[in-house]
Amino acid sequence: MKKLNQIIRHLWRNKFFTSLNIVGLAIGISVCWVIFRFVNYEFSFDKNLSEREHVYKVLLQETIDGNESFSNYAPLGLAPFIEDYVSNSELSVPIYGKYVKEVIIDHEEDELSIHNSPDYLEAINRNYFDLVNYKWLAGSKQKIFRSPFEVILTSSRSKFYFPELNPEEVIGKTVVYDTTQYTVTGIVEDLNSASNFSGKEFIAIDKNDWSSTGFLGGSSQNQLFIKVSSEINKTNLLKIINDRLESELSNGKISGKMKFVFVPLSELHFSSFMHNSVDKKTLYGIIGIAVFLLGLSVINFINISTSQIPERAKDIGIRKTMGERPKHLALTFVLETIIICLISFFLAFFLKDLIFSQIQEYVPENFHFVNDIKEVALFLTILLIVLVACTSIYPIYLANKVQVVEVLKHKSLTHIKFGNLSIKKVLIVLQFIVAQFFVVTSLLIGLQLKFMMNKDLGFEHNAIVNIQLPKTIRSGLSKDPNVLVDILKSNPKIQDVALGRLPLENGVSSLFLESFEGQKIQTSNKGVNERYGRLFNLKLLAGRDLTVKDSISNIAITKRTAEMLGFDKPSSAIGKRIQTNESKTREIVGVYDDFNSQTLHSEIRPISFIATNWPLSLGYMNIKLSQNTNDWNEALSTIEKEWKAFYKDGSFNLQFYDDKMKNLYENERKFSKIINSSAVITIFLSCLGLIGLITIATFQRTKEIGIRKVLGSTISGIVKLLSVDYVILILISILIATPIAWWAINHWLSDFSYKVPLKIWMFFIPALATLLIAFLTMAFLSIKAARANPVESLRDE
Repeated sequence: MKKLNQIIRHLWRNKFFTSLNIVGLAIGISVCWVIFRFVNYEFSFDKNLSEREHVYKVLLQETIDGNESFSNYAPLGLAPFIEDYVSNSELSVPIYGKYVKEVIIDHEEDELSIHNSPDYLEAINRNYFDLVNYKWLAGSKQKIFRSPFEVILTSSRSKFYFPELNPEEVIGKTVVYDTTQYTVTGIVEDLNSASNFSGKEFIAIDKNDWSSTGFLGGSSQNQLFIKVSSEINKTNLLKIINDRLESELSNGKISGKMKFVFVPLSELHFSSFMHNSVDKKTLYGIIGIAVFLLGLSVINFINISTSQIPERAKDIGIRKTMGERPKHLALTFVLETIIICLISFFLAFFLKDLIFSQIQEYVPENFHFVNDIKEVALFLTILLIVLVACTSIYPIYLANKVQVVEVLKHKSLTHIKFGNLSIKKVLIVLQFIVAQFFVVTSLLIGLQLKFMMNKDLGFEHNAIVNIQLPKTIRSGLSKDPNVLVDILKSNPKIQDVALGRLPLENGVSSLFLESFEGQKIQTSNKGVNERYGRLFNLKLLAGRDLTVKDSISNIAITKRTAEMLGFDKPSSAIGKRIQTNESKTREIVGVYDDFNSQTLHSEIRPISFIATNWPLSLGYMNIKLSQNTNDWNEALSTIEKEWKAFYKDGSFNLQFYDDKMKNLYENERKFSKIINSSAVITIFLSCLGLIGLITIATFQRTKEIGIRKVLGSTISGIVKLLSVDYVILILISILIATPIAWWAINHWLSDFSYKVPLKIWMFFIPALATLLIAFLTMAFLSIKAARANPVESLRDE
């Protein structure tokens, strides 16, 4: 207890440096705390699934012009075909996403509640619940699907539909999907771990779907998982279904290199073709950021602690003279470190909540439902042990090098070295290498994002707003949106209105085209209406725009599509007929110039356009506003008023297309924000360390500074005296960090087909900024020391 009191008194006497250490460590710990929870979440998908190493998702891989792509769907006929080839110990688990327009819940006393288009409604077979480990709150998996009109709900969906009832009371209640009534026969607890299985409502697969023999085409809502008992069985099953696919391709209208592949469940969350997937390289990069930031905090701690050793030399020497053994001296430093670390952990608890509040929009949907208390507790325990070890070893080593004779002679201990390099200088260089790396990458990632948003994509997107058309009868699906189009076009504040899929978007449908010369390709197909090309300012190279009359027999394509179909120039395609997988022929009436229909990660792909009046195929109402921004408020008010008058029961969700395009780069924006935050934190930590070191250096050289001032030294001379060594170290760190940052950013940009060119100034400006911030920090403290009265310092000495 006596030793503990001595340690606390010492920390309190040096509360400025203690505070610097606590704040620096707390920042590093809180960042690691947050990043661990995110990374642990991303790497924990389906980790609780039994025998997950034997579970695979079946996907269709296609090779076009040497480029491989994956279609994230399973044809309807594949699941029943596989059923005949799996053994009793294996599983075939089809999951067919179902779309319904509305859900009607019949409560007591004839009260109805109506919900539009529920998400996560899936059609499955019994095998699903043998694969995924749900806890049953009511009902039993052995008794489900005895009739075709049963539904199993998760507890969250049960509470949403029947908020006043417990799970047992929900059994037997009815749920009406559109016009079909289902009876609730089971309630399962929501999965409390990250999972690729996201269903909330489960019904039995329809007999018509199960009897399908189609092996080509399908919906992205259809998935197929298999669980195999051995590698041999997996290889044999893959050969069987690919042999069947090959026979289908040879007899059908579609050609190309296509094959089924099995993707391990453990890798599924990291596959780019999956919704809400993450890149492993990004996760490893985030882990690296956490390690670097924690490392900076540790470096600050070590530098400040070791710089205080000369001031503590007398105390250490006296304790050694009194017979204190090295291990007891070491224990003192360890206990000091533990106390500082524990206080830092306490402060980090609040800081991590602040960080979470700032990044709330980037938190995964199910993140807060995951129970990771045990993992977090283990991580923090290990982190505490690592921190105590890393921050104690070097100060203990230096303290034990203190010799009683040296102390009594008042010799300086500021030049203790490890080998021929000062450890303190090496740590400062490492610290600013990390800081400079983040500052450079932060600037370059920001420039790439700006480049992507400002690049000419081949179509107009400024001053255009989009409203998603109704998807249900109740919300207005049966109404003709062209009536509203004519009303809005008559408004002088609105330039133009057109219906159709967006030029740049995710999730478009595919259309296979075949010229009569035998060229066959797959295109991204967009349903459009009249004036679509004019509104988005698509450049027409040959022919004309589509009209409603073209919906049955005509088609428009892009230049890239025409080239892949074998036409030597756009005009050559006009009037030619092509075969589609709709089992009909269409005449090409227009060829547009190429434009980016996907993000800038990808090259320009072939696109086709088909005229239609069906709202579900058109997707959006696109409205071009006036170029005079002063007219926008009135125009937007008019749009909302007319929309709500026309679609009385429909929702109004207007969004500027520029904002919608930004959302397509969500992962890049998230990564950019992480890097920007890291840059700010690293600069702050580095300057925090400089404040401590300059303060200690000033204190240790008080007498020298006083004598220099008496002899006529200027303030600038004193600033130079205290700062020049650190400026040189920072310049060295910049020289080392710049090529590392260039390599890293070049590697990151390799994932983009279109990227900003790297220039020298992109590295020079961050270097200048880092140097300036560090120098201003040092100059502030140095000037304060230089302006002190030398009489006071010499009298104290």
